[in-house]
Amino acid sequence: MDVAVIGYKTTLGRSLRDKLRQRGCIVREITREHLSKLPPLQLGEWLSGCAAVLDVTSTPYIAKWTGRYQYGLYADRLSIIRSITTALKYCEEKPGMLLNLSNCMVYDKYEVHDDFSSQYDDGFMAEVGAMELSETMKAKEMARDMRIVLLRTGYVMSKTSAAFKVLRNSVKTGIGGIIDDGYQCLPMIHEEDLEAIIEEFVFREDVQGIYNVTIPNMASMSEMMSSIKTHVSLPQVTLPKWLLKILLGRATAMLEHNCKVLPYRLTEMGYQFKSPDVETVMAKCFEEEEIH
Repeated sequence: MDVAVIGYKTTLGRSLRDKLRQRGCIVREITREHLSKLPPLQLGEWLSGCAAVLDVTSTPYIAKWTGRYQYGLYADRLSIIRSITTALKYCEEKPGMLLNLSNCMVYDKYEVHDDFSSQYDDGFMAEVGAMELSETMKAKEMARDMRIVLLRTGYVMSKTSAAFKVLRNSVKTGIGGIIDDGYQCLPMIHEEDLEAIIEEFVFREDVQGIYNVTIPNMASMSEMMSSIKTHVSLPQVTLPKWLLKILLGRATAMLEHNCKVLPYRLTEMGYQFKSPDVETVMAKCFEEEEIH
C-alpha cells in the first residue's frame, strides 16, 4: 500500500511516516517545497495510485495576528490545498482517500457542536475553515470516487507544539493566566491521539466527511490553567485584554472564543482516546519534556 505524506518534515509527519512504514506501507515523502515548485503534472504522478494522501502540513495559528500575518496564513492554506487538488487531475490512478487537517474554531460560541453542526462563527478562523472545506471538496471534481476526510482539530498539544509552548512559557514567565472569566471552552487534542486517528483512517475504507478531533471531555480555560499549575508552581491570575492584545494582536479573539466541540463520530466508531481529558493531555506533555 502506497501512502503520500505531505508535510512529512513536521513532527506529526515524521512520526506518521515511521508508523506507516512499520505497518508495511510505502511512504511517498512530499514537502511544502514540492507543492510550490513542482509542476502539477509531476506532482500528480507522485500522488497517482496512492491508497491515501495525507496533508499534515501545518500553519501556526497562535502568533501575533496582524493583517499581514492573517493574509499570509490564509494564502498559505489556500495554496497548499489548491496545489494538491490541481495535481489530482493528472493522476493516472486516482488516490483512494484525501485527508486534510483543519481547525474546529469554525463553530460558533453558543451551541455544543458535533461533526454535523452547521452553526458557524463569523471570525477569521471560521473564514479559514470555510475556505479549507470548500477548496478540499473541489477534489471531487478531479476524482469522483475518492473519499475526502477533513479532520477539524482543536489545539494540538505535545512537547513540541506551538500551543503547548506558548501556554507553558507564559506561565513560567509569570504572564500566563486566565483570560476573561475562564469559562470559555478550549478544544484540544494530544498529538499522539491525532496521529493514531490518522493512522487508523489510512486502513479503513468506511471513513469520509468531517470529523471533530478533540478530547471527548470538554475543558475550560480555567481547568486548563489549573492543570498546568500542577506542573508549574506559579500564581494563577486574570489577564487584562489590553495586555493580550499587545502580545497576540487579533489572535486574542481565538483564546476568548468559547468553542464547545465534541468528537461524536470518533466516539461512535469506538475510538479509545489515549488522553481523553485536559489533565491527561497536560500530564503527557510535561512527561514528554522530562523524558527528553
